[in-house]
Order: sequence, then structure tokens, then C-alpha cells
Amino acid sequence: MVVPHLLTTGHFEQGPLQEIERRLCRQISESLTHGTKVVSLRAPAGYGKTTLARQSQRLLEQQGVDCRYLSLTAQHNKRAAFVDLLQRNSCRLETCRQNFTRFRNLIIDQLDCRQDTLVIVLDGLEHILSREIQEFISRMIFSSSAAVTFMLLSRTELPLPLSELRMQGRLLEPTLQQLSLSDSEVGELGARILGYKLDSTLIDGIQKKTMGWSAGVTAALQALQQAQEPKSSLQQFSGRDRGLVSYFRENVFSRLGTELQQFLLTFCENPLISLAQIDKIRSDGVRMMEAIESQGVLTTEIARDRSYCHLLPLFQEFLNLEAQYRRTSETTVSDHDKPNRVIYADFDSHHRQQATQAESWPMVESLTNREQQLLQLISDGDTNREIAEKLFISEQTVKWHLNKVYAKLGVKNRTTAVAKARSCCAI
Repeated sequence: MVVPHLLTTGHFEQGPLQEIERRLCRQISESLTHGTKVVSLRAPAGYGKTTLARQSQRLLEQQGVDCRYLSLTAQHNKRAAFVDLLQRNSCRLETCRQNFTRFRNLIIDQLDCRQDTLVIVLDGLEHILSREIQEFISRMIFSSSAAVTFMLLSRTELPLPLSELRMQGRLLEPTLQQLSLSDSEVGELGARILGYKLDSTLIDGIQKKTMGWSAGVTAALQALQQAQEPKSSLQQFSGRDRGLVSYFRENVFSRLGTELQQFLLTFCENPLISLAQIDKIRSDGVRMMEAIESQGVLTTEIARDRSYCHLLPLFQEFLNLEAQYRRTSETTVSDHDKPNRVIYADFDSHHRQQATQAESWPMVESLTNREQQLLQLISDGDTNREIAEKLFISEQTVKWHLNKVYAKLGVKNRTTAVAKARSCCAI
């Protein structure tokens, strides 16, 4: 299958992941020209999977390639919702929804007969738990013609049998290291954000704290942007940074199972978590290590035999803060349903005072910068898809943020949310 190269001079927009997009788009392009059937982007939050997929989609379309982006959510575990998604992004296929089995067979038959190049992007596969829908997707992949290629995005272990493609050399799986920013990429990104060239000391300091994690690098550079003394500010930057705390809570920690949350809070004193350490307290260490790997916990390394793992340092610092807050809240906050109203910024010295004042703070205090950004775009009349494209996130992430906004503001729709946010001066 011959696909035009994704890397085309002048087509890349300026953005946090510009260099990593160039590097990975080149790899993806070259793999597509050598019979790769599936490109799998599996990584925790903050590694730019959706940004990379969206950029690849734009470049493919500029080259005349038919590329379809499907954003999956939990609702797509239902037949009707999944069928509607395929119909809205029907890849120029004739579809019929009178009968689910007939619809599935018709889609698979037409993919099998496809001669023109087609790339299908499935973003958010971690949400698909229905065996029926998983089987449908598997049949789409394995029954389609050589002209059809799939790009699969997931924060967790893919619920699909891809071992055969891996053995055949038809599966491209970029590693976390490849998705991480290199020293030179951190330097280039820093020069764009800060307006000056970063010296090697600053770059090394950022890399030690972030391990090349894209979201962390961006947060560190934004902290430097507001500092008069960059080096001292970098020393103080940690997983307790207010912006990172909101990000970790909303995009990582809250999406883990309750049991895994409690486990991480128990073993968060050090970045290294080992089976020997776990076995002193509980007997299911192997199972919890498997959960860490499969549920998209932010780690820098997991041993092949799952005997140990290293948490991302920034995430480990956040977990320490979260554990400390929960211990304190048991004695200082009676309303456990309102943790987001406690501001973490200066937690070490002021957490008891903040917890006492939490009830008197206005609701707008609980809205994160991202949520206020979404409210502003909604007030401008943007749709979920337009918001996703502007913020380089998936549609399901937009919907997830909006549901959080509705809950915080006590509203049920966009119009009321905008009106209440304006009345609170949130936008």
C-alpha cells in the first residue's frame, strides 16, 4: 500500500508537540508504505496522542487520502450509539442500520472490497468494554483490504487481539520513550514559549522533573515564563503545582478504579513501587502491578516481569499531596463531596485554613483553567468538534470536561452554564 509521506515542509502548525509530531509522522508514514496494518498509540494522558492523530489526519487529507477520525466514548458500548458513530463517519460507505448484524456484515464486506487508500482513526478505545463492539472492531481490522489502515489510540491496554499483526511485523507501536520529548525538543519548545534559548542546566532540570512527559514539560515552561529567577523557580516546580494538580485529578487519577486509587495512595512515598514492598502489606501485588500497566498510570518504567515500576516523579508528588489532603480532610472537612474547592497551591502551610474557608468560596473557584477555556469557546458558539480541534483534544475529553462543568455549576445544558458562568465573572 502506497501512502503519501505525512511529513511535508510547511504543513506543521506551531505547537507544543511540533517536533515530536515531525519525528513520529515520519515513522508512521514510512511504516504505512511497508504494509503496516495498525498504528497503535497507547500511552497515559499527556503524551499528545490525540494531537498527533489530528495532525496526521490533516496531513493525509491534504495529500488526498481519505482519513476518518472516530472519537469513542463509553456510550459507544451500545449498539445504536456505535452504529450512529459509523454512519456519521461512514468513510463513504453505503450503510444500513435496519439490523445490527446486517449492518456489521455490510461494513466489513465493503472494507474488504476497498481499493482506494483509507485510514481510520479510533480514539478512546479504553472506553470500549463491550465484547460485541470489540469483536466488531477486530473484524473491521482483520477483514479489511490492504488499502485500509487503522490508527488506534488508547490510554490503557488495547482490548483487541493484535499479537498476530505484531508477529507479522504489520503493527507499529511507538514506545513511551518515542512519545517523550528529547533534550533538543525541550530546548526548541522552551525557546518558543519563553522567547529565549534555554541553557543546558535548565533543560537538564526540566528533563529530570518531567522525564520528557509533554504535559509536564509545558507546565514547567509556563512556570518559568512567570518567574523572575528561572532556575530557582524550576527547583520549586513539582507535582504540587496548581495547574498540574488539576490536570492529574481530572485526567489521570479520577479515571482510575477506586481500588487502584487507594493502592497508589498507600504506596506513594517513593517513585519506586516493588512487589517486595507490596507483599509486606497485601498479597495481590502482581494483580495490582497489572492494573498499573493496564489502566494508564503515569509511569516511566515497568519491569517485564512486573516486579517493580517507577512512577512519573511529578505524579508521585501529586499522589503524596492527595494522600496528605485526604488524611487532613478526615478531621477538618465534614463535606467530602467538595474536594475540588480546596486550593492545593500552598497546601503545606495553609491547608487547614483553606479547608475551613472552602464553604465560603464562590463556585467559580472550583473551575479549572481548562473548564473556563471551554466555557469561553461555548459562549462563542463552538461545537464540541470545533472545541476539540482548537484545543487538540478528543471529543470525548470535551464532553467529559463539560459534564464536570455542569456538575460544578449545577446546570444541565450549555446555555445555562454560560449564563451562570457570566454571572460569576468566570468568562
